[in-house]
Amino acid sequence: MGLRLAIVLGVALMAGTGILSLSNAYNAIEWRIVVFVAGMIPLGSALISTGITHHMVHALALWKSVALHPVLMIAVLFVIAAILTQVLSNIATVLVMAPVAAELAKTLHLLPYPFVMAVIVAVSVSPLTPLANKVDLLIMGPGGFRYGDFLRLGIPLSLVMGIVTTLLIPIFFPLH
Repeated sequence: MGLRLAIVLGVALMAGTGILSLSNAYNAIEWRIVVFVAGMIPLGSALISTGITHHMVHALALWKSVALHPVLMIAVLFVIAAILTQVLSNIATVLVMAPVAAELAKTLHLLPYPFVMAVIVAVSVSPLTPLANKVDLLIMGPGGFRYGDFLRLGIPLSLVMGIVTTLLIPIFFPLH
């Protein structure tokens, strides 16, 4: 809430002092991005309401039956969320995967916090494509970047962050 208020006040002050005209501010908005993000939120809700997330939990719970350790389940959730956030937005990915992670923890009789945290971190630190972060979409054109540029840096960064996340989450967010 505080950040939103600061942004609105900042824009109002810039417009009020003449630093930024309202027409320039309006023209600077990337409407494609606004529409894209707005379209992702109902998609996440639809995936939940149609039961797809329930099927994902069931599929992940089957992995537990083959003796997959809970820490490895955190790694699996990280990978799934990191990949899904390349296709959906990070907001839609969290809307889809957070309930999956919480339900999976409940099914495994574990606390949900480490599983949900893995999803949150994964969508925040997996810049494999510019779709993963709206800021990347905004700078892609003006910066002259291509998809391959994001992959070259994003793959090693995502691997390192996945390993670090998988190792640290159980320390800061106990499973039981």
